[in-house]
Amino acid sequence: MKKIVSLWLFFLSFTLCIGQNEKTVDMRSPGTLSMLLSHNDMEETTLLKITGRMNAKDFGTIDSYMNSLKVLDLKDVKIETYTGVIKPQEPSAVYPENQIPSKSLQNKKLLTQIILPDNLTVIREGAFSGCSNLTSIVLPHSLKVIAKKSFYECTSLTSIEIPSSVISIEDMAFSKCTRLSEIKLNEGLRSIGKSTFSSCSSLEEINLPHSLTSIGETAFENCKILKHIYTQNPEPINLPKEPTTRYLEAYKQITLYVPANAVQKYSAAYKSYKFKHIKPID
Repeated sequence: MKKIVSLWLFFLSFTLCIGQNEKTVDMRSPGTLSMLLSHNDMEETTLLKITGRMNAKDFGTIDSYMNSLKVLDLKDVKIETYTGVIKPQEPSAVYPENQIPSKSLQNKKLLTQIILPDNLTVIREGAFSGCSNLTSIVLPHSLKVIAKKSFYECTSLTSIEIPSSVISIEDMAFSKCTRLSEIKLNEGLRSIGKSTFSSCSSLEEINLPHSLTSIGETAFENCKILKHIYTQNPEPINLPKEPTTRYLEAYKQITLYVPANAVQKYSAAYKSYKFKHIKPID
């Protein structure tokens, strides 16, 4: 009987310990997260859910002090405009509403999951770069721009769906996501920047939406097993006019599949790119 009681107390204390690592904060005044969390909260919280109103200053608090964080839930948050300093030794700046600030959660090595606000419009440069254990992120249907290096070196990310609201994925946004094997690009996307998916070494194929009009240089450089690119666009997508040697190396292993009535048009437009094949979609 004593063993049973002891075992029950052990599991109870274990459960309580887990509970202590989860924190929900309802923020009525943006910029006050540091005042709503105790020192222990900052050091020990592994799952943080925020509701209400926050701003860039609160992202600075999370980045600077919450080094045990694994899950961040911002689904019910409104990000408001902030002017000022968010981290020590950084200059004052203006941080617009509904945007994840630049480098705000950079190199959070324990972070595995992020739930973004429903009204988010922009993920700024390097916001999640170097989050090497990030495995799950759902991009909201309000998002319009994924800026440079947003998810650079998120090496545990295996799949991503870009919602139809996104019009631009900027340079190196997903570069060196070495386990990224599934990328879904929806209609609405207009441009892919330079080296956007470079060194995504697990990517085997990708479908380009009809709406896409331009692809930056070396967008798929060093994607070592990328063999197939598909597009339904009857008009060739804009590529740099003078491909570099690095660019040619990236494309010579790839078969490009296009609408049957556009094969000749693509072949003429991309003559200098040396695709392995340009074939009609079955």
